[in-house]
Amino acid sequence: MTRRLTFASISCALLAACGGGKSSKTSESSTLYTIRVPASQMTAPKSQQEALAALLRLTNASRREKGRPELVIDPRLARAAQKHAEAMNRAQQLTHQTQGEAGFQQRLMNEGYPQVWCAENIAQAPNAPLVHRLWMESPGHRKNMMGKKYTRVGFGRSGQFWAGNYAQAAGPVATESSPLPPPATSYTAGF
Repeated sequence: MTRRLTFASISCALLAACGGGKSSKTSESSTLYTIRVPASQMTAPKSQQEALAALLRLTNASRREKGRPELVIDPRLARAAQKHAEAMNRAQQLTHQTQGEAGFQQRLMNEGYPQVWCAENIAQAPNAPLVHRLWMESPGHRKNMMGKKYTRVGFGRSGQFWAGNYAQAAGPVATESSPLPPPATSYTAGF
């Protein structure tokens, strides 16, 4: 059984900050997709940690298939991604910058990540496999996920809003007790 998904029905949508670079301004392109998704892919993850870890596994599997090195979680990128996912969820808006929020690169610098080549993917979807599929089917998102210059990543999720921050290495990975941020808001599935 498959369900036809549209932005109006459950908002499986995504945006990519294509380009990457050191400019303080991010070009934003908006693409809405209608896709067929098996009902089995509509299940919610069991926990925040599990959801973010699943997205990392899927991303790194895709990178390995193309001969790219695996991405390493950087807690600074993860904190920035989590905070942005929470901001989108509060605003109920899929955007690279919610009203009153700092821009993408400033958010990274606010978490202590220096200004380097970086990119951001965002999506609104119920689970990691669907987010990964959406990003892989979009040329701009796939370019960010598979970029040769990116070796660090941080993912965040709040409700059905997801953010992925990809960046060049900026020194050794910061060590913290938990590489993935705890959820600030709970995830509930309901369609």
